[in-house]
Amino acid sequence: MLVTTLRNFDNGYRLAKNDIYNSIIADLQQGGQTPPLQIHPALFNAYADNLRKAITGVMGADARYFETSQRLQLNVTKFAAAKAYAVTQELVGARSARPDASPADFAKDAKRILNTYNRYQAAEYAAAVARARTARQWANFNNPNDIANELYPNIRWIPSRSVEPRPLHRKFWNQVWAKNDQFWNDNQPGNLWGCKCDWERTDEPPTNLHLEPIKAEPGLKGNPGVTGEVFSKDASYFQKVGTALLNQSILSLPVKDTYIPFTDKINCNVLRDAKKVPKEVSVARNLIGAGYEKIYLLPELHKKEAAQRAKFLPTGYKQQDIKKNPDAVIVKDGKEYVADFKVITNPSWLVRRIGESEGQAEYCVIKMDYDNKQDTHTIRIRVYDAMQNNPQIKGVIVLDKEGKIFYQTT
Repeated sequence: MLVTTLRNFDNGYRLAKNDIYNSIIADLQQGGQTPPLQIHPALFNAYADNLRKAITGVMGADARYFETSQRLQLNVTKFAAAKAYAVTQELVGARSARPDASPADFAKDAKRILNTYNRYQAAEYAAAVARARTARQWANFNNPNDIANELYPNIRWIPSRSVEPRPLHRKFWNQVWAKNDQFWNDNQPGNLWGCKCDWERTDEPPTNLHLEPIKAEPGLKGNPGVTGEVFSKDASYFQKVGTALLNQSILSLPVKDTYIPFTDKINCNVLRDAKKVPKEVSVARNLIGAGYEKIYLLPELHKKEAAQRAKFLPTGYKQQDIKKNPDAVIVKDGKEYVADFKVITNPSWLVRRIGESEGQAEYCVIKMDYDNKQDTHTIRIRVYDAMQNNPQIKGVIVLDKEGKIFYQTT
């Protein structure tokens, strides 16, 4: 399996590895042993960039897959952080185990460790490509605007294209299930390492063989098109580091390294809640369309980590309630503003949502995700009243359903 995946591995990553190795080894050689909570930035960036490239290479720039791509990129970036933590600590351990080793001997030990995990990266990259492809296909199978989904309501499992296919999925070959069958929640092409099976829409009736599902391998559980995860929470790296330590380790990285560039103007922190991101990115895209230059979706921090939020906020900004998580930093005319994003589906929620932003951010961006019947004057009066009752709010931007600015304070 590993030999096969190595053939598909990204050559650009291989070409860069010597520079990465030398940087990491030099840092450890200089006596600056990485503290236990830290991840080496060069290692993290190498793994994260490689895995995100696997996702974007499959998803492309097609707007139909933008939301799915965002969630998968967040997942593989966290996975890269967990892996980089494991490797960094193994390197630190190797250095501590042989404190009297010569620089040449330590370099040899370190390269052996790095080469081992580099080979693992090949399999992980191949899995990311395969499961991103599965997620893209699932989005197609469930696209309500695609007439083909009415004509072909079921899904057939296509046999593996591997020269030496593994036997585990063989019993599924050419079998048909309804698209909404629970079977697809736990069984899909790509839920085994090195799997090269496929699936397709069909109008053939379900075969109804009641076949026992195959247990997904650790780290590959769940339908990625549903869960938004390439690597599930039972992946070994996630299990070893744990959520709290992983978050602390990510926070030890340089701020710029914790952001994922969804576009050249929209950046999302790896510690943002993946479930909230699609709506937040939608609002961010609306603001970019209205002339804002950059949007940074901020990390979502536990109250124990709240003191570290300051480094993600504009210089000199003082948050009123440190326990609250602001949503974004938005940039206009070179100036940075801390903002809260709210999407409402009922006009009665406008004032309440502005009030909820107080202490959390200085600006509130409201998107009216409904057919608005109120005129600009009415909205202006309601916003004014809300700001009078919540004096920490310095400005409000109201977007209409299409994402155009309907009203904003001056």
